[in-house]
Amino acid sequence: MDAFSDGRDGDGNGLVDDVSGWDFFRDHPRALGVREFPEGTHGQGRAEEAVGAAGDTGAVPGGCPDCSLIMARVSDTILVEGNLFARGLRYVVSMGARVVLAAVGGVDNPAALAEAVKEANDAGVLLVVASGDELSFHHNYPAALPGTYQVKSIFPLPFGAPHYVETYCTNWGAHMDTAVSSSNCSSESTGNAVGLFGGLLSRARDLGIELDGEELRQLLNGTADDIASSCVSLTGSSCQPGFDAHFGYGRPNGRKAMAALGDPPAGRPARIPPAVEIDAPDWFEIVDPSARSSVEVRGTIAARGRSFEYRLEAAAGVEPRDEQFRVFGSGGGTDTFDGSFGDVDVVSLFGGVPPSGAVARPDDPTVTVRVRVTAGDGVRGEMRRAFAVHRDPDALPSFPKRLGSSGESSALLVDLGGGPPGSRDLVVATSDGIVHAFRRDPASASWNEAPGFPVALPHEAPGGAPDAVIASAAYGDLYGDGSGYAIVVATVSGRIYAVRPDGTAHVDGQGRPSPFLPGFPVEGVPLDPTTSRSYAHGRAFIASPTLVDLDGDGSLEIVAGSFDQRLYAFEARDGDGDDHADPVPGFPVLLRSEAGRVPAARVCLDRGQPSIEASILSSPVAVILEPASANPDLSKRPSIVAATTELCDDDGDGEPETGRYYAVWHDGEHHAGGPFVPGWPVLSPTTSLGATIPLPPLTTGGDFGPAAATIDGETLIYGGNFFGFPFVVGCARAHRRSSSSSRATATSPRAAAPRSRASTPHRPRRRCWSRPRPSSIRAAVSRRSITTSSGGPRSPPTRARSARPWTTSSSSPTPPSPTCPGTASPR
Repeated sequence: MDAFSDGRDGDGNGLVDDVSGWDFFRDHPRALGVREFPEGTHGQGRAEEAVGAAGDTGAVPGGCPDCSLIMARVSDTILVEGNLFARGLRYVVSMGARVVLAAVGGVDNPAALAEAVKEANDAGVLLVVASGDELSFHHNYPAALPGTYQVKSIFPLPFGAPHYVETYCTNWGAHMDTAVSSSNCSSESTGNAVGLFGGLLSRARDLGIELDGEELRQLLNGTADDIASSCVSLTGSSCQPGFDAHFGYGRPNGRKAMAALGDPPAGRPARIPPAVEIDAPDWFEIVDPSARSSVEVRGTIAARGRSFEYRLEAAAGVEPRDEQFRVFGSGGGTDTFDGSFGDVDVVSLFGGVPPSGAVARPDDPTVTVRVRVTAGDGVRGEMRRAFAVHRDPDALPSFPKRLGSSGESSALLVDLGGGPPGSRDLVVATSDGIVHAFRRDPASASWNEAPGFPVALPHEAPGGAPDAVIASAAYGDLYGDGSGYAIVVATVSGRIYAVRPDGTAHVDGQGRPSPFLPGFPVEGVPLDPTTSRSYAHGRAFIASPTLVDLDGDGSLEIVAGSFDQRLYAFEARDGDGDDHADPVPGFPVLLRSEAGRVPAARVCLDRGQPSIEASILSSPVAVILEPASANPDLSKRPSIVAATTELCDDDGDGEPETGRYYAVWHDGEHHAGGPFVPGWPVLSPTTSLGATIPLPPLTTGGDFGPAAATIDGETLIYGGNFFGFPFVVGCARAHRRSSSSSRATATSPRAAAPRSRASTPHRPRRRCWSRPRPSSIRAAVSRRSITTSSGGPRSPPTRARSARPWTTSSSSPTPPSPTCPGTASPR
């Protein structure tokens, strides 16, 4: 890098000094992560498995040490945003990559991802993707997309005859290609596989053969060892002969695959299988048999000039046995084919009775189609595809809807105005940065886009990728006077938008569409992209914003937690005229338990060292912590409770014991004495498993959003983490009850007005804790939650102005029940 970097874009691809790859995550030429981060060198490890030379890595040499390598970093961990992955994939394909290693799991599935995978497939590239590490059949993207080569992890049992068991951290399903040996999870099996695959391409070139990706797939699957008699499944597989969903076509056999390339000096010709692809139906498509009794199967065949014959077969199930398949079409040709293989009568596969109603298992009812092609020299190729056949009698007209991209954002039901009285619109944002709003047409009973929708977010993520929305939307009257209703969405690039209820139908003074409130979008603090360490985990917003009146003026502020570990709060108006809505004075607040910001006993240590940068993954909750306090900042203004993914070694034994939950004053850093309510952050229980199996940001620290409730006069904050138990943190002043005392209700804050000190016969006793709670208490918290990021119990949305300081991230909520008098603090 240092020797060849000259500050110029020598190849004209828009990337300066990409001499050995590019970091698309932070838009920088140095594409490797840092060892200080969990999974920070995940990509480096996979590269070593594929192309490492003996003596270079200190580990087992890679499968193809003479293969050229180009790195594209698309995330800080194995979890990747699909638009960034698409950009990285297009880059390496443009640089001449023939096999691409992707040991990743997508947090979304945008249209750009599928498009980039198809482009790579059309260019003859084999994209090898890890199946996933959850020991599950769920669809891990990009592995589950058409055109990918999906591998899973197995390891040999260390005794007796060869047996292969699927590892504890590998997925399975209808999309599986082969099972590859590794010492750990699917990621390592992907690295090992690509080393072998690169070696096959290299040998083919030595023989003057240029294999494309689909030919390489057929070569690998057709020569794989069937391990049906020696496989062991952890999830109940039958280990059947031929293809099965747990082990695909078997274990790749490099020797057999090499032999299939031929040996001209020995007089052995190449036996390369014909390449066959299925283009339709889509993988895992849902077919309604009442609307479509048959499904057309389309695709292509390329046989290198040879004659060929094909058969279209289908059967019910994820992994039908050979004898269960029925023939629905056949044909032949010479060299190539592009068209219809035939129609499959899907209803006949279920005895003539269309499947409907409830399903017994998540993968029922499934149909598998396969096209088998035999070339004139007897070499066979095969491609499969699975889809669902199901009719939901409870589905509303015009549902389900295809959005074109995944919709991780939870649907929001709100009245955007303009529809029939009392109706609600269905709002959802997608991973391609589009906000949809569907409205029911009373005449046809169908749901269509409301006037002015969809709304495309105009900005792109760094590097030109679409700006994905993963966080759920919020809705409320930001101005507090009935004129500022907006759909609030936050994006992966760190922006927050306020979309008007009429979308692009709203026009400005010049008659131009004006779908956003003035001053939006706003964005987080710019990060230093110089190093992976300084950029850390980026500044994405992946949890719903919370709308709350922090200063009591009747308008709503937007509060959101970011990947950069900061808690942001924005006004809805642009008071300083810079075309951006103003930050709330005192925000953002860095939620980090470091010396000087928190009491010494709560400084977060990571294995004896200052904690690495953590993130905020969940929505903050706004709550009145102490309504009986004489301090109006506790009794009249909401505090903001949020969790971080910090993993802290509090006793110095090298193992993390706790995470952190914070309570922040309504005025953040401007509060005298600091931004955190006394007694906070709370040390939340966690386990070392999150550090042992690091899937940041999912498995570390406080990754569950807090919820607040008042139960029997106690303020409780409900939380949890990926590898731990749910828990409650809180502090209460326990009052001795008199015969006239009664349980507080949630009807009005005035219903819980505290008695004067003179009329209280006993001084309250403070009781503070952070510990797992019985299931009955957890159920009560869930049942009586008053302020959560998803809204909690509430009255129907109205257009009335709200001056309450406890408004949540959805439309007008019910005011909370009174919280306990007493500042929450851990013991």
